Amino acid sequence: MPWFKKKTWKIILFVFLVIILIAGSIHWFITYRLEKNIKSQLEAKVTELTNGFYRLKIHSLNVHLFNGNLIIKDISLHPDSTIFQMLKSSGKLPSHYIDADIKSLEATGARFIKKQIKGRLDFSLLKIQSPDIKFTETEEKNSEEKNKETKTLYKIISPILDTILVKNIRINDGKFKYHIKKQTDTITYALEKINFDVNNFLVDSLSEISRRILYCENIHLQTENIHHILPGKAYQINIGKIGLKTIDSTLNIENIRLTPQYSKYEFAHKIVNHPDWMELTIAKINCKGIGAGDLFFDKKIMMDSLRIENIIFNNFKNQKIVITHHKMPLIYENLQKAVIPVYIKNIQVKNANITYEELSKTGNKPGIINFSEVDGTFQDFTNIVSYDKQYINLKARGKLMGEGLINATFRLPVSPDNDHFHVQGTLGPMNLQKLNSIIIPMIDAEIKSGHLDGMDFTIDATSKGANLNMLFLYNNLSVKVLKDGNKWALINKAANLLIKHDNPDKGKEVRRVNTYHTRDPYHSTFNYLWKIMLPGIIETVGYTKDKQEKVSWVKKEINIFKKKIKKTNR
Repeated sequence: MPWFKKKTWKIILFVFLVIILIAGSIHWFITYRLEKNIKSQLEAKVTELTNGFYRLKIHSLNVHLFNGNLIIKDISLHPDSTIFQMLKSSGKLPSHYIDADIKSLEATGARFIKKQIKGRLDFSLLKIQSPDIKFTETEEKNSEEKNKETKTLYKIISPILDTILVKNIRINDGKFKYHIKKQTDTITYALEKINFDVNNFLVDSLSEISRRILYCENIHLQTENIHHILPGKAYQINIGKIGLKTIDSTLNIENIRLTPQYSKYEFAHKIVNHPDWMELTIAKINCKGIGAGDLFFDKKIMMDSLRIENIIFNNFKNQKIVITHHKMPLIYENLQKAVIPVYIKNIQVKNANITYEELSKTGNKPGIINFSEVDGTFQDFTNIVSYDKQYINLKARGKLMGEGLINATFRLPVSPDNDHFHVQGTLGPMNLQKLNSIIIPMIDAEIKSGHLDGMDFTIDATSKGANLNMLFLYNNLSVKVLKDGNKWALINKAANLLIKHDNPDKGKEVRRVNTYHTRDPYHSTFNYLWKIMLPGIIETVGYTKDKQEKVSWVKKEINIFKKKIKKTNR
């Protein structure tokens, strides 16, 4: 190669390096000035737009012009302490405010497109790492805030931008706390380990009518370890995991636990107006076909299916505690009165275990009734009235005291104007001694022997009372009073003479009974159903209304006789 060619290449290389150096210097100078300007402008703009209420602090901000990337680290947004105290003392503190700390915010693929009047800003990815957001709601209200117009996000950006599009927003390891500050207490809702993916976040002139939830095409939310003390501080709720996908219309919740804050026997003493102790665990809740738009925009709960798996529910009532009783609505009346319209086409309950315990006013040990392996299906679960005499249908099956197979069908009214519900059911063979855990604590008596061959029943009920038609087939029934002494031995004999040991009696027709029970409105739905069934069983075993009236008369006469003897002895 001739010397002049070598020299030419050296010159070209030198010029190229100089151009790169100059371009790099210019880029460094521009980005340095731009970064500094953006940082100061952002901090100043937040203060200006909030009238000094908020202070934005940014530790570092880096702009990469060539690839359109923006990285901001250690962001904090908090109310200015001086302004906060001044507004609080003058009664002008906002009813809502936030505190936020973000480890880093990274925007990639930024592109600004200039239009005729305004511009369009696009990002391929907005990544937010470890945000810690605290949202506080207070009871304080002021006239300035009431009259203030609430601006949509588009109205906020519209002076400078026509459109903002972010193809993907990713939030990693987020925390969120929602504080509700009342005069005497603060309620806190907390979410931790939040992972959040959003697709096609779009804000433009049509956003408000697009019915896109939070301006997004799809929201994928995952969070873990949720814990919250419920109002009244009687219970804590814990949730292991929540997963939501709006594009698939699915919601999955795992490991739900409702835990009382006190033991069974001290609960009613510690918690005012909470006589019932409850404990609940649910392994899984799966929801499909969720109308997220219906909930977000129309305040309706609409769903195709809801599946609840592996439930353990324990309930304890302590009748020894004297409380002020209030009227208790039937379970379906709570749904009828709900302020939010609800429609779930199908609800499945799989493998529930329900235990109810009650300590009587004079007892020392609670009576226990248990339903295990319970499966149930609701059809058209709703409070939206579509036609006359509309019912929710529930079919359930399970085991009573771990042995007797129960099948029941419930028809529950949708309209509050329809005060009728219906139940049909059967109970399969079981050893009647299994019921002693209920009977012994209540009346100090036990079933000594007896076998249930089968039972069927029909209930036609209202909120006032219920008619029962029952067939209760059994054999070899005998009872024993659990008290010592000659008089109790006599009562034992009398009791076994009063009852019928079989249904049907040998050579006779089966006994089917019809009874009516008047509801006590101060007791629960479960108590109502039990009190409907009990008279049917009692009459079937031979302790008829006529015998009950005679026994009551005898007791009354004995008490009168005892009083007369006491007076004579004086």
